[in-house]
Amino acid sequence: DLTKRYSLTSLKSFLSNEEKVLKEFLHSFMASTKENLSIVKEGISEKDIQKIKDTVHRMSPMFKQIEANEIVQILSDLESKEFSFEEITVKFKSLNSAITSLFLLLEKETI
Repeated sequence: DLTKRYSLTSLKSFLSNEEKVLKEFLHSFMASTKENLSIVKEGISEKDIQKIKDTVHRMSPMFKQIEANEIVQILSDLESKEFSFEEITVKFKSLNSAITSLFLLLEKETI
């Protein structure tokens, strides 16, 4: 069920149900996520495990806030488990595709 991929309920209450603030917040969140994804990608190509772990650590809280549990799980795995770079690359691909799907849904919220 695609509607269960995330929930904005707690975020909306945190932002006092202000529609305009929510839209700005989501735009900002999506932009910073895209930046962070490119930093992770950079970390993979540089084989810099610390850069990857630090970046996914920074990304996690916001995805927890919107209850995007599939993404939270991938971020958590990347942060806390040891993987080969081949495995990290595969995890990154699923992270990237899960985030892309989520953003398609979130963009409907910001119209």
